[in-house]
Order: sequence, then C-alpha cells, then structure tokens
Amino acid sequence: MVIIDRVWHDGLFFKLLDLGVDATMFVSIHNMYKDAQCHVRYYGLCSESFPIAQGTKQGGESSPSIYIAFIDGLIQGLEASGNGLCL
Repeated sequence: MVIIDRVWHDGLFFKLLDLGVDATMFVSIHNMYKDAQCHVRYYGLCSESFPIAQGTKQGGESSPSIYIAFIDGLIQGLEASGNGLCL
C-alpha cells in the first residue's frame, strides 16, 4: 500500500464543513487554497502558471493543523478499529 501525504483541496473544504469549523476560519482557509496557482523556477527561468488542487503550503504555520483536520477521519477510524501501531 502506498500512502501519499497530500491534501486534496475540495476534500479539505468538505472536511472543514463536516468538522464544524466556524465560518470565518473556513472562509480564510478556503481563500488561501481556492484557485491557487504555482510556477516552477529552474536556473532563473520560470514556467507558466498552473493550478494547484492538492497539498498544503510548504512552511505555512497552519499547514500541520490543516493536514491533521484532513486526516481526522482516518485517525478516528484506526483508533476505533484497534488496528495499527503505537510507537
């Protein structure tokens, strides 16, 4: 099994609503990630911009909390199942 630690933005928005995040926080996070664009810089050259539909902002102070909110259901499911490994 391959585990990929990416956050799908539309899934994140659904999860935040499902978790009952207040409207101000939801709008802030939504505005931070909705319609995000990126470009690649390589040896001083830049690509054209392209949309980003997954991932958290690298180095962002809120990124770890956003990731935990996204995988909350997985964590709860593992805890309820009794499966998994505790280190």
